[in-house]
Amino acid sequence: MVVGRSSMHGRGVFALMTLEPGERIFEYKGEPIAWQAAARQHRKQGVCGHTDFFGLTDGRVIDVGQRGNGARWLNRR
Repeated sequence: MVVGRSSMHGRGVFALMTLEPGERIFEYKGEPIAWQAAARQHRKQGVCGHTDFFGLTDGRVIDVGQRGNGARWLNRR
């Protein structure tokens, strides 16, 4: 995998080889925080077109803006 410029979204993740269905390519890393903290942080940032949060089933959020990695560029719209 490589993170690079994307003509659609600014940045994206690109495979350098064929991937098998279900193959793990990244671990989503960042700072685990509460949903309430993520909402406050998002309001402070304003509308920027995207967020760097990934929701977990235990009610927390991973904030990839803090100690995150290239996985933040997956599944962008």
